[in-house]
Amino acid sequence: MGLRRELLGEPSAEDIARLVKEGATILDIRSQEEYETGHIPGCLHIPIGELLRSLPLIPRDAPW
Repeated sequence: MGLRRELLGEPSAEDIARLVKEGATILDIRSQEEYETGHIPGCLHIPIGELLRSLPLIPRDAPW
């Protein structure tokens, strides 16, 4: 719950980089086209329309 509270609002690039370095999973739910225009290295990309059927791909033991 700590990460969720920390990320309320708009996180800075530095906040996100720190969270990734600490092992957090960043889930990018944008479309493929949006993702290809730029994304966070190491993020998990699952377009919103595929999210429910892709839940097994999301690590349960990593902070997110």
